[in-house]
Amino acid sequence: MASQPNVLVLMADQMTSASIDLITKGDIVAPNIAKLIERSANFADAYCAYPLCSPSRASLMSGRLPSNIGAYDNGAEFPASVPTIAHYLRNEGYDTTLIGKMHFLGPDQLHGFENRLTPELYPCDFSWTPRWQRDATRYPYETGAGNSDVGTVLDSGPAVWTMQMEHDEEVSLLARHHILNAARAGRLRPWMATVSFTSPHDPFVISQEYLDLYDENTIPMPAVSPVNYEDLDEHSKLVYEINGMAKYSIGESETRRARRAYFAMISYVDTKIGAVLQALEETGQAQDTVVVFTSDHGEMLGERGMWFKKTFFEPSVQVPLLISYPGRITPRRSTGPVSLVDVLPTVLDLVGARSEQGHPHLDGTSLAPDLLDNTKSDISTVAFVEGHDNATVAPRFMVREGDYKLVYSEAYAPMLFNLRLDPHELKNLAGQDEHQEVELHLRDLIFERFDVIGLRERIISSQNDRRLVTQALSMGRTRDWKTGSTVEASSRFVVSGDAFPDVERKGYVRQGSVTEAAPMTAEETTTMV
Repeated sequence: MASQPNVLVLMADQMTSASIDLITKGDIVAPNIAKLIERSANFADAYCAYPLCSPSRASLMSGRLPSNIGAYDNGAEFPASVPTIAHYLRNEGYDTTLIGKMHFLGPDQLHGFENRLTPELYPCDFSWTPRWQRDATRYPYETGAGNSDVGTVLDSGPAVWTMQMEHDEEVSLLARHHILNAARAGRLRPWMATVSFTSPHDPFVISQEYLDLYDENTIPMPAVSPVNYEDLDEHSKLVYEINGMAKYSIGESETRRARRAYFAMISYVDTKIGAVLQALEETGQAQDTVVVFTSDHGEMLGERGMWFKKTFFEPSVQVPLLISYPGRITPRRSTGPVSLVDVLPTVLDLVGARSEQGHPHLDGTSLAPDLLDNTKSDISTVAFVEGHDNATVAPRFMVREGDYKLVYSEAYAPMLFNLRLDPHELKNLAGQDEHQEVELHLRDLIFERFDVIGLRERIISSQNDRRLVTQALSMGRTRDWKTGSTVEASSRFVVSGDAFPDVERKGYVRQGSVTEAAPMTAEETTTMV
């Protein structure tokens, strides 16, 4: 077991894939992520499985598409019976720890992690459940909470302190502590840590020092100008309405200010990520750690005049995906579609997890064979995306294979794009005779992967059940499902029976070396952070 590498999963929130190229070009100041890019396989066409926080994260953690585990929206439970990467690695003898946002919904807030060092940022119950059935019972608790309002774009700018900064400061500090303490404890078990930040999620508000890294006049602007409402596709019109676009005027200056603040938030989270990676380097663990960096979904950031997510245009569904394994994975940039559901089987293969028959129940494909083949430049699979939130009236699906991408729903006209020739998705090829064959092929892939016909009724039934449960749980004696730290703080420092100077010397972490510790007791192992 001890020969297996550690695993560090780093996550930003709402960070679009285009940010990676902007970091590489120097338009975004993020030196720590830039160094990680240089030593990683960089997947330029990686897709989330759902452009919304909770379903995407549940999918990433489980290696399954959201609708296959009932993760329909930001108010749907992630079932405790679904194995996650933490379960798989824990079975391999790994110490598993979650630090930061994961937006698990339901009473299980651990999902295989032995330790959780921070509470959830958002509600963990079903109160953000959408209501597709318009004549369904409306309950008193239904306030529309959880829906983004584009008015926060106008808030973009400086602040001394925000809820997001408070969260990310704590996440970075505790993650660094966790890595340093793992070195102090010695190499008895490999560890897996998921370290998840909330930046650069909207609102785009950050301290002045990071804004000062950018000249607002030189901020790169959207590649696609705002589209008039009457020229939008039908789904984009609904997103426009749900996000309250008609209530606000967001022109060029407001867009430029918001993009500057978004870039500054990436610079901020880069410093937090840098502190975590520095702990790996300082303790000599970097060479023996698989590092994955990604985000749960992207951000439109003013492209087409749109903001946030919930759409299937590229800035919303493409995410960064960097995988580093020193000495094993040759750094390179790979084009071609891959998916976040591929991360779990890839990590399992990279660490040599035991599997007699593979993992046929997973929806992802392991990228490890190609990653470990230094002759392989471009690595790709077929990427599927789905969306069933409050910004649609029916299930929506997307598939990307090769250069082509199809967006399909029974409620909206299909959209087909050749992303090699039309990277900004300006020319819808759906319905054209010369593209009929590829459109039908991609449509067949969607119908093979999803229950397109039956899913809507299942989702509505789930919505109604969850809304009734939420109403009932709001009455009388109530209970919060949020979980704070699982670690007993007193066991980390000097406790009764400890003798000086031995207890102090146990706390040393020397430059570049992991302590050769005596075997710990089972009780000591469970309290290690």
